[in-house]
Amino acid sequence: MRIQKKQLPVRPFDRVVKTTCPSCGAGCGLKVFVKDGRAVEIYGDEENQLNKGSLCPRGLMALSHLYQEKRLLAPLMRERLSDPFREATWGEALDHVAQKLQKSFQASPESLYIRLSPYAGFGNIALGTVWGKHWGTPHIDSDLNPESSVVSTVMRRMLGIEVNGCAMSARHEWSASQAMLLVGVDPATTDPVAFGAILDAKDRGTRILVLDSRNTTTMRKAHLSLKCRAGTEQAVLLAMANVLFGENLVCEDFLKQWVVGMEDFQSLCREYSPEMAENLSGIRRENIVEAARDLGKKFPSMVIGHSRSGGQETGAGLIFAMIALTAITGTIGCPGGGVNLLNNFPPIEIKSESSKEIRNSENRLVGAKNGSAAWRAIAEGRPCPIRGIIWDTDPLTFCPEGRKVAEALRKMELIVYLGHYPNAAYHQAHVVFPLTTFLESEGLVFSGTGRNIQWANRTIPARGRTRPAEDFWGGLMARLNFSSPYPFIREKGEVSIREMTRYFLQRSPLLAGITPELLDPEKSPAGGIQWPASADEIDFPNHRAAVRGREGLFRPGSQIPGTGKRFPTPTGKIDLSPAKISAQPGFHNLIKIPPSGNGFKTNQLILLTGEIVDSLPAAGFWAIPQQFQISLFAQIHPKKARELGVQNGDRILLENKRGKMEAPVWVTDQVEENIVFCPSGADPFDPKFPSATPRGLFEFVPEDDGCGRKIMGSTLVKVRKAS
Repeated sequence: MRIQKKQLPVRPFDRVVKTTCPSCGAGCGLKVFVKDGRAVEIYGDEENQLNKGSLCPRGLMALSHLYQEKRLLAPLMRERLSDPFREATWGEALDHVAQKLQKSFQASPESLYIRLSPYAGFGNIALGTVWGKHWGTPHIDSDLNPESSVVSTVMRRMLGIEVNGCAMSARHEWSASQAMLLVGVDPATTDPVAFGAILDAKDRGTRILVLDSRNTTTMRKAHLSLKCRAGTEQAVLLAMANVLFGENLVCEDFLKQWVVGMEDFQSLCREYSPEMAENLSGIRRENIVEAARDLGKKFPSMVIGHSRSGGQETGAGLIFAMIALTAITGTIGCPGGGVNLLNNFPPIEIKSESSKEIRNSENRLVGAKNGSAAWRAIAEGRPCPIRGIIWDTDPLTFCPEGRKVAEALRKMELIVYLGHYPNAAYHQAHVVFPLTTFLESEGLVFSGTGRNIQWANRTIPARGRTRPAEDFWGGLMARLNFSSPYPFIREKGEVSIREMTRYFLQRSPLLAGITPELLDPEKSPAGGIQWPASADEIDFPNHRAAVRGREGLFRPGSQIPGTGKRFPTPTGKIDLSPAKISAQPGFHNLIKIPPSGNGFKTNQLILLTGEIVDSLPAAGFWAIPQQFQISLFAQIHPKKARELGVQNGDRILLENKRGKMEAPVWVTDQVEENIVFCPSGADPFDPKFPSATPRGLFEFVPEDDGCGRKIMGSTLVKVRKAS
């Protein structure tokens, strides 16, 4: 008999609904306890082997956001941003948007920009993409748009799969890794449930290596800490590859059978000796060599990274280097080996039935959420002018050049906002549609630290006049006569979410065996299914597996469905030729990185930012109680705090030509003396902790660069004690 814990609340309840938390990549199973139609408590689902009953602050605080007093509960409209909002019905608001689009944008559909966030649900991305293609705009930005992601490009050209993510080993296999290198990620503060799998591996003997520009919580758990200067991770990884080649620690058999372009990659690595990487990164060459030997001698080894953090895309060169390291050591396809990113999206194909020609497609603003293309177009009108926007959740959290963009938004002809709270995006909108939270609607949970696809159930009725985002897009499609090819859209625009999900899954070759019913934790084993999944792969692959579906990608003897190949590249092998992706954003940017400390003026620091688990991107508000928030913001080194004359809780002013912001201080040695770290997720209209977003102090990524420099992003600011 298996004995397991069972969590029950003190509060009375009359039913329990199993669902899945979509607030981050962990995909934790939830038990929602309901009394008289009201959610009274949330616990982790002990039967879900991904989280085993544990939860992070995002899941634990879901009730707080559900019943937050500032929550938007009715559609709102106004003609000008200077006018007050008036309440409207969904029908009135949809009629207004449809008429405005037909009147002002039909002659130039490409002047409309659509930003689709996964935090508003899969249906938001799927139907928003379909509607945008029918409308005729090339500017549709989402995590399921391959053109929006550097990761998709690198995966396609190196491994033959066009997917925004890379998860080669199932999470329960991580403990099989003998050495684990974490690059630019701090899962202890961003993905605590996934961090549990890393700690479990460490307890079983896995050697943990961490490469980062901050003294993170994760780094403090490492056997070897590689503290580098911001933006030099790519150089360090190439220097490790240099050592592996030089000491013959590569897997010759794997390279001969499964890799092309190795000579070109080896030639690139010769440029990055450990000595050169030490000069760039500040990491001692001895430590670089030690890390390389760990990866080469301990088999299998794994590299863990992130496709995006802080609203900025990882450069192509860094993703390329991570995959290349695991290829030359021969760990791709091994349980506990390969590359595993902490933010992955499945290869769902979003195709529309539209035959409309898309104008100005050569200037499409893809990657805007992860870079600067759309922000520059909004602010400066290049490479093409934007006159209208439809977006959701809190895009301004990730907005660079805050002053310039804010001024441009006030001149827009139409801004439609889909969201939950009166955040910064709400205050810049002409029309507001209130969305349900994940507890009030159902849908696909498709972002994860692995390749799991799961299902979220509706647990309670929707509050007020909130609706899922699918009803906005379905209503707009019905009003503009775009809906007839789609059987899941009803006459008035209401959408059957299960039928819609089934429609898109069945049209995606790597997901065709998956259905909503197979994912539903109320009807099927919790944890979802790992893709690729044909109809005959919907089961537990062995007795150790925690989740149904295929455990790993690129396993020996396996094939990617529909391709007949283990690696579906033109050659059937991994392509390590740098020339194939060297033109992609972020491949060559190292020469622009100055040595640390050179050229800094008095009280000038490097501002870093990134997402932490306590923020809720779907809201733009913080997910933890007010009394804890003051310690989370501007992190500075004790020496710099003494120079500024500040201590914990004092406020400092960060300023440059792009804007300024105030923040309370957290004095900590987790950052270097020349660094100030402010987490993204701040919003000036947060009811408990109003603050400008640090991203507003960043510049647009230069048009000839586009790489985001570093996974966390950086810029220079002047810092002083606030008066």
